[in-house]
Amino acid sequence: MDERIKHLINIFLLAVITLTFLYPWLNTAEHHSGDIVLYYLPRVEFLKQSIVEYSQFAPLWTPYYMGGASYAGKPISPTFNYILGSLLLVMPTALGAIKYSIILGIILAGIFMYILTFHLLQDKKAAFLSAIVYMFNGYVIENIIHSGWMVFAYTYPLIPLLVYFSFKAISKKYVFYSVLAGIVLALMIHAGAGIIFLYSTQIFAIFLLSKVSLSKQKLLKIALIAGIAITVAFCLSAFKLFPVQEYMKVSSRNLSYQESSGRAETLAHLVPSIISIVGIVPLGLILFGVYKGWKKKTIIFLVAVCLFSFLVSMRGPILYLVWKYYPSWQGMRYASRGMVLFAFAGSILAGAGLKEINEYVKNKSKKIALIHIVIILLTIISLLVLGKGPIRIGSDGKQYEYGNIDEMIKQNEVMQAISKMPGIFRMNVFETRGIDWGTEFYTVPLKLEPIFGYETAWLTEYMNEYLSLAYNDLPKFWGILNVKYITSKERINLTGFEMIGEYKPCSICFPSIPELAKAYGPYLFENKKFLPRAYIVNNGILVVGEKASAKDAMYSLMLHPAFDPSRSVIVLGKEKINQYDIGSLQRFSHVILTKGSVDGEDRILAEYKRKGGIILPDVLVGKNSISEEDVGRMFSTNSSFVPVADKNILTVNFDNKKIALEKEQSGFLVVSEQYSIYPGWGATVDGKPAEILRVDGVISAVVLDNASKLTFEYKPKSLQLGVIISIIAAIAIAIYMIYFIYRNYEKKVQSNS
Repeated sequence: MDERIKHLINIFLLAVITLTFLYPWLNTAEHHSGDIVLYYLPRVEFLKQSIVEYSQFAPLWTPYYMGGASYAGKPISPTFNYILGSLLLVMPTALGAIKYSIILGIILAGIFMYILTFHLLQDKKAAFLSAIVYMFNGYVIENIIHSGWMVFAYTYPLIPLLVYFSFKAISKKYVFYSVLAGIVLALMIHAGAGIIFLYSTQIFAIFLLSKVSLSKQKLLKIALIAGIAITVAFCLSAFKLFPVQEYMKVSSRNLSYQESSGRAETLAHLVPSIISIVGIVPLGLILFGVYKGWKKKTIIFLVAVCLFSFLVSMRGPILYLVWKYYPSWQGMRYASRGMVLFAFAGSILAGAGLKEINEYVKNKSKKIALIHIVIILLTIISLLVLGKGPIRIGSDGKQYEYGNIDEMIKQNEVMQAISKMPGIFRMNVFETRGIDWGTEFYTVPLKLEPIFGYETAWLTEYMNEYLSLAYNDLPKFWGILNVKYITSKERINLTGFEMIGEYKPCSICFPSIPELAKAYGPYLFENKKFLPRAYIVNNGILVVGEKASAKDAMYSLMLHPAFDPSRSVIVLGKEKINQYDIGSLQRFSHVILTKGSVDGEDRILAEYKRKGGIILPDVLVGKNSISEEDVGRMFSTNSSFVPVADKNILTVNFDNKKIALEKEQSGFLVVSEQYSIYPGWGATVDGKPAEILRVDGVISAVVLDNASKLTFEYKPKSLQLGVIISIIAAIAIAIYMIYFIYRNYEKKVQSNS
């Protein structure tokens, strides 16, 4: 039989075993709770909405959690990647696309591991066994199948492909294969699992170090391979990396060593962890393979990867050095995830063990084929029967509860009721006070916009500051955020909120998980201090000074009982008063001076006061504090309030909003959006660029001067620069690939002539 046919049969068997093992996953309507449902499903549903409703395949902004947030800036945001993308176009539901993409990812993991192991060992049976171990080891089952970290399923398959191209790069065609290795690294970044990407770069580094010699020519070649691969990866993924780096600077995702080393392995637990990952039979093969082949360079490389895996998964000097000096590592959590390196290297070592057994018994037994079959069957039983299995079991020993997600959404009466309310507004589940137990798998399909979210990174100025202060005056602060409705499990008596309905609890909505019961009320309340998504006021109060002092002053004013956000807007201004001209200052009725706002004598303050502006404290007459009477007069100023009708707010797509006023207006147009905090949001008023001001804590405003048309668009400069770099790189790589293929074709023709 043709060798290629034998390879195809093995690959076909890998697919059949996967589909048999994951048969329960073929049901696209049902799933158990966990990160697939709580975290990833809402985001993939959002991505599907963007594609279907706006033909936007790469949305940058999402309105569906945290009161609106950057989507492009989140490193694990699901994207239209090499696996998920096509499935989103053909699968009827987001859950179906997720489940089938994970199945496909596991099959690809087996195929790529088969290719790599056969390249290294030149043994089909060994390659087949390595593929089985790589596809169904405990790391995959626990992290991808059980915990539901779906983006792992898109990057994990690429590790063997990266190493395969790395080995091939040590040949004469090192430029070509280095480029391919860089493309694989870029695919990992784009697929959304920076965790697996970072660990993969460590395998790549260990591989290159294993090839280092004293030869200058060899050193130069290794350096060129590393440089080409890293450059290609960086350039092709610049459009993803730059927005992520920009977002991380303003978000919470900068972890201390203690946080980054959480859930670390220990020496006492290391052996049980190894067994839980590869199982008893593969572990025996690994040990035998290392024992018999310890002098071989490939085995030494794989053992080095295993040892590094153990060390980087435990608290100690290696993990600390990696956390301290490895780029982007300070955004990593859960040190035990480093065992992915062992899952990779151990899978190949298990195949090496099978090959060594073959070498050991081939001259001593005629039943070598039967021995191969028995070992492979025992490996499958060890992993798929005696291992963790596709069904998730909780700490109480009970199977995780499955449910029909679409039916849950339909029977969630309180969320259905909110979704049918007219107008543009936000809502909140009263029991949600942070990032715990996400409920977005109900809200996103119904296009509801909560002010919290199940997140791994968030703006501290929004959640840790604003939403914490909000509990001092919930109706006002949540009203500023456009929160009109809240749900609650209890009939609460909360000032400023009026109960408007009680609905039937959802009996099928994961009834055995009490933490998720908050998602269906059953009580619904309306915020009596609700403010529309956009409105116009004319009383502007400018707070100037060093950011920390100015923010303190802004929030102190907002907490004052006399502050009514429908009559006044508090603007967080620049650090120095001399950064303004008199025309800009005259837009404000009051200027609040805080620490560092005035350097010596500043004539602009005197001119501002002479033209009717009020300075607090009035440093021009020697005052250094603001009295209660000053604040009272400031907020008693007569001011108009002009709500912008919801019909005048048009969503072009998730990154573009237009407001068309019914007539020309002047004043401050306030929008309950965090545009002012995120770099990349821009505004135009009647076609001319306008500054987006940060107002009332975390929302935004622009100044109108007899204007009627506004546009807000999210176009981060970091993304624009990244796109340019990636496009240039893609064109350059395509030209090189065409040249390489043509040159090799010419050589082949010449050699045959």
